[in-house]
Amino acid sequence: MKGIKKIILFGLLSLCLVTVGFAPTLNGVDFSSISNAASTTSSTANSSIKAYKKFLQKNKYVYGPDKYYKMNYFTTLDLDKNGVKELIMIDKNNKEVTVYTYSNGKVKYCGNMYDRSSVYIDKNGRLARRFNNSGVKMNYYLTLNKKKQLYLVSYTYDKIEKKYYKETGLVESSEDYNRTKISKTTYKKAVQKAAFSKNVSKHLNNSSNRDKYLK
Repeated sequence: MKGIKKIILFGLLSLCLVTVGFAPTLNGVDFSSISNAASTTSSTANSSIKAYKKFLQKNKYVYGPDKYYKMNYFTTLDLDKNGVKELIMIDKNNKEVTVYTYSNGKVKYCGNMYDRSSVYIDKNGRLARRFNNSGVKMNYYLTLNKKKQLYLVSYTYDKIEKKYYKETGLVESSEDYNRTKISKTTYKKAVQKAAFSKNVSKHLNNSSNRDKYLK
């Protein structure tokens, strides 16, 4: 009984220390580092939303050199799962997306992609698409690489070769995607994770929606 009481007392003491800002190291885990990292991510996430709102108020965005497009619809989604959501501009038909992120205190352009298939949210909460023609069947999702560039990860069945591949690469690049052979089992598991979960919840870019959805 005394041993149990000691364990409970130590747990309560650790919780109190973390709450007031004294985060000890326990079993090699530096709780102060975890707490600081979480605080930094939260602060960056809040700053990003404010920056996106100002950015959208301009009612236009730049895609490519000297090309300007009106903003129609927007949503936010954490593409690279780092705790900070990206700003995603989507056309009326859900076929073209332009992605921005918040980095070093600024809204940064990541990339643009158009496809004949519509984007959706898959079972893993990712921005995904499916593409199927006479040559290939693709299930892919969009993320960001370390340089904050729009990046594609695809699980592909080549109908001509009758082989399965994982393909990765920059969306805006003249180079071919990196292609690696995978097993049929790996392909099927990836396709299950990339299955449709829900439509993208997009919002017309106006003052009311910016206040409602960017907070």
